[in-house]
Amino acid sequence: MKKIDWQTRLFRITLFPTEALPPDMDFGETWEKVSELEPESRKIPREQKTIFIADIDDNKRIVNENTPTRIDWYFRTKEEINFEDFTFTSLGSWEENKEYILEVGSKVIKAVNFDIKRIAFGVVFFSPNNTLEQNQAILFEKLPVSLKPDNYTDFLFQINEPSEIKIGKDKKELRLNRLSKWGMLTLEGQKVSNTGEEQDLPIQNYCQIELDINTDKSNRETLSQNQLLSILEESVGSAEGMIDNGIKSNN
Repeated sequence: MKKIDWQTRLFRITLFPTEALPPDMDFGETWEKVSELEPESRKIPREQKTIFIADIDDNKRIVNENTPTRIDWYFRTKEEINFEDFTFTSLGSWEENKEYILEVGSKVIKAVNFDIKRIAFGVVFFSPNNTLEQNQAILFEKLPVSLKPDNYTDFLFQINEPSEIKIGKDKKELRLNRLSKWGMLTLEGQKVSNTGEEQDLPIQNYCQIELDINTDKSNRETLSQNQLLSILEESVGSAEGMIDNGIKSNN
């Protein structure tokens, strides 16, 4: 099967502080080190959460959510669906985005002024619009399953395929969780004219892969900046390996 031009719907970089941060901490300085954009900001006191949002361009948006125990940076499209041609919106292909992910991830890691014990990298991919049969072929080539197409209407496969990694000069060993969720999406809709006439839009069929690659919560020791950068690079490489090669079979 030819190489799939996986599109990126969103990606996320999450940092977990070693110790809980003060509820009234000012995260504005961290934002400024990562993005030069002027953000909209708001606080949600009952959740001890501070949020910054800014539009990178007409299509892309950056969202930073901060709580005492978790820092999330989301890079995503402003709208989930392009209603002009009724397709999913995209940040661009994986090939176009992977270097940018490493670049902005490096900024996020270097911007924090507190200790970090865990890091997570999340990304959501979707395939170009295909027939249902083509999507089945894509998924079954990459997953250790075999089903007859006529026997089901929906498909969802989820697994954690952890690995042990060694990072830094001291070869510190860490467990890297590699959670993935594989499924098929069908986009259906109608267009209503000014006269109230309804028209069915062409059905769109996609494969979707959701990845969450993270260091295991069993690690409670502070990770150095260089270790965090190494883990991010390992995670991005792991994501590429998973969408290219799929899930290993034990058979």
